[in-house]
Amino acid sequence: MMSQRYFKLLVVFLGLFAMIASIAEGRGRHHSGNGGNTVPKPKLPMCGNSKAKCTKGVPGCPAGQPSCGEKGKFQKCSVEIKCQT
Repeated sequence: MMSQRYFKLLVVFLGLFAMIASIAEGRGRHHSGNGGNTVPKPKLPMCGNSKAKCTKGVPGCPAGQPSCGEKGKFQKCSVEIKCQT
């Protein structure tokens, strides 16, 4: 009778300890095992294997589409400019 009570208490304590340990590592209940605090890399417009350059403004990929800021245009590129990480 008494041993069942202590066993249940031990199981509850170990479960609580496991939850606290996972939170302390940075993994909450809804995160995968990769740490949970990783920031995705921004996508950059690429001309082949190099970064695409703009005549005016800064190149970027808002909504996955390559574009130049300040109404600029991309410099000539022999291949299609694509957004890559």
